[in-house]
Amino acid sequence: MHLHAEEPSTPERVLRAPCGVTCVHFHPKHGSVVAAGWADGTVVVYDTRAVSPLMISYGGVHRTRRRLCLYSVSLDGRVTQWHLHASDLVYTDILNFTTVDQLTKPPPAFDKVHLEGTGTCIAFRPDDEGVLLVGVDTGVVFQCSTSSTTHALIRYPAHTAAVREIAWNEHHYSVFISCSVDWTVKVWHQHHLSPLVTLDLGGAVAGVTWSPYSSSVFVAITDEGRVHVYDLFLRKCKPLCVQTLVHRRRVAAACVAFNPFHPIILVGGDKGTLLSLKLSPNLRKVHKDAKGADDSKLKEIEQCKMERLIATSKG
Repeated sequence: MHLHAEEPSTPERVLRAPCGVTCVHFHPKHGSVVAAGWADGTVVVYDTRAVSPLMISYGGVHRTRRRLCLYSVSLDGRVTQWHLHASDLVYTDILNFTTVDQLTKPPPAFDKVHLEGTGTCIAFRPDDEGVLLVGVDTGVVFQCSTSSTTHALIRYPAHTAAVREIAWNEHHYSVFISCSVDWTVKVWHQHHLSPLVTLDLGGAVAGVTWSPYSSSVFVAITDEGRVHVYDLFLRKCKPLCVQTLVHRRRVAAACVAFNPFHPIILVGGDKGTLLSLKLSPNLRKVHKDAKGADDSKLKEIEQCKMERLIATSKG
């Protein structure tokens, strides 16, 4: 795992693992703390100021917010909460998905949710960490509660194949987006079982992320390395841009992330490549009422843009 500073071609720190690293996430408040999931099921917490991991969990291993706390989802069917203590990572399974092989077996004794399929991704609502979305390999998205784990609150019949990524909108907290192997990206309004928008990207979708500067802009990538940029406020059904990534040879994309401060995206490839792309000015046009507006006005503008999308899509 490489951490890059101002020089993009040279990592500032390399944190080595004995196997592949499947996911990483910075702590939202402590910038030096990174949680990672290893391919062998181990969950690790790193302090990037140190050479070795801050804490490794071996007891409840499987894949990967108050006193250091994190959540992970795994191919073994578990969604797990982890608390970092002085000398250990203590885990609690909050969801336990039932695989096909387990359907004929009696349920375990502990009182947890048992849902068919395997969790593939999770996302917490930005303003409420008790609300959790779980994407499943069957194509379903479940909205669950981390404080009441005896039932799924909402079941969204989202996709016809495995869900790859889920992301809440950073400006309108009741809107989220999902993408899938079934070639589609869908935008949802919480508590409504039909999507606001359904887009066919012509190939399996590897990842999707909302823009931090606009409520209506998102970027999605397909397995074959095509980057799609949409602005749902300007054009709901057609992308503003579609670009194929070429870096010596075509890149098979695996994940995408927005820079939180600048109109830059990073695309990770399945062969270890990491490409940085800057959105051109025509892809980040400012709303006409946003010029000279203060933060409160800007927030109102972004929320109104999404409210318009919700109203027109439901109508």
